[in-house]
Amino acid sequence: MKLKRLISSIFLIGALNLFACATLTYAKINTFEVDAKAALAFDQKSGKIFYVKNVDESLALASVTKVLSSYIVLEAIHQKKLNWNDKIPIGNYPYELTLNTELSNVPLEKETSYSVRELFDSGMIASASSSVIALAEKIAGSEAKFVEMMNSKLKKWDIKNAKLINSTGLNNSLIPEKYRMPESKEDQENMMSARGIAVVTYHLIKDYPEILEISKKMSEKFGVGTYSELEIKNLNGMLPGMNFEYEGVDGLKTGTSDFAGQCFVGTCLKKSRRIVTVILHANGTDTNPGARYIETADLMNFVYDHWKYEQIVSKGKTLSQTKTALVKDGEKDSVSLVVNEDVKAWVYDGMNKDKLQVTWKDQKKKFNAPVKKGEQAGKVNLQLKDDKLGYLLSSQQNNSYQIVTNDNVKRQFFLKVWSNHFLEWINEKLK
Repeated sequence: MKLKRLISSIFLIGALNLFACATLTYAKINTFEVDAKAALAFDQKSGKIFYVKNVDESLALASVTKVLSSYIVLEAIHQKKLNWNDKIPIGNYPYELTLNTELSNVPLEKETSYSVRELFDSGMIASASSSVIALAEKIAGSEAKFVEMMNSKLKKWDIKNAKLINSTGLNNSLIPEKYRMPESKEDQENMMSARGIAVVTYHLIKDYPEILEISKKMSEKFGVGTYSELEIKNLNGMLPGMNFEYEGVDGLKTGTSDFAGQCFVGTCLKKSRRIVTVILHANGTDTNPGARYIETADLMNFVYDHWKYEQIVSKGKTLSQTKTALVKDGEKDSVSLVVNEDVKAWVYDGMNKDKLQVTWKDQKKKFNAPVKKGEQAGKVNLQLKDDKLGYLLSSQQNNSYQIVTNDNVKRQFFLKVWSNHFLEWINEKLK
């Protein structure tokens, strides 16, 4: 008797411990907060969102703008409108800007041409604004027309509440008045939401993954053979060997201004998963110059520690909402329906994987015998009911899975079939 009570006590203590762990996990997920004005984290492959904070408010971006600028340049290269080895002469605007020592830049010589590769890499690695402007002028004829291309891309991606006035993210106060966008204010700056810049980053990495080979470079020679040759250094403090090094980080772009504070779009490949984080206007920057990196590391740790990509439905499982379909003229009146593939989803610790929202698409409710096992019965969208964050793009919400018959159902003996049809005919006539 004592042994039974001891076993029961051990079982009860274990159950309470499990409950406590689950409660702590939920508390962590519900109370975790990034110390920044806005933040977002998502899975690059699927677009699954892991964390959001104030993601739809339009905020200053500073040089994070260059994520979109780089997309336009890479698109031009892939469309053969530009080649990496093409030489670009430096116009008045980028040259005058390069003389401003307050800016992140590289020294450009007026009578010298630079390759597309040099200018692009310096724009991403050292956030050289003059390099980006030189590329913008080459591609579009002027920075203003380049900005039109940027805005057109935002419209295509359904990014709203954004306002762009240049290709670099510089505050207008740092740009000579004659080069500012017409009708823009003296202290105006590029604005976009955390969700918007997340969508831009998703498309950049998806369409042009080579960007990560550039953004992870620690340093690179610039202006080789010119009087101003130098080695540019990457501004990303989370890369290997940097003060805020984080395992797996290989991009992407910093942004800093008086108006925007510290911003950072980061990406990390760890545990075979690439996540992207967006931090806009990190708090505490007046006393902590690495605030954006500390918040990014906390956000990355939160995602990798608490979100797992797991199987939630096994192939061949009957869903409660899709049990059977009717069978006409069969030896059985119905056939069971099952999911025809393993279903996986992002799940955070403690989430109930059995609570599914099932939405039918093209459901076949009735079959004519004979029925073969594996016949298509339609598709279902499966969504975990506890997951309220959704996906970055609306098109990624449709997680469709095929439903098929799980049994063979033979046709009844022909006299029985004839009898059934005759009785149906009689019943119809008597109505």
